[in-house]
Amino acid sequence: MAVEIRFTKEGPIEIKGQVTLHAHDGRVVQAKPGDAVYLCRCGASMAKPFCDGAHAAIAFDGSLA
Repeated sequence: MAVEIRFTKEGPIEIKGQVTLHAHDGRVVQAKPGDAVYLCRCGASMAKPFCDGAHAAIAFDGSLA
């Protein structure tokens, strides 16, 4: 399965496919085919680099990022 990367309209970057992500703090996330991982692009997530939904609270405008 190919890896798919999609920028959601007013939210995170969605990554689907069999990928392994390595966070700066040593956390490792492995996505299986069909699963998705969501990365923050608003800067407000407390779970960086992953999305925690904070974009909704700050009215993130995805067209500018």
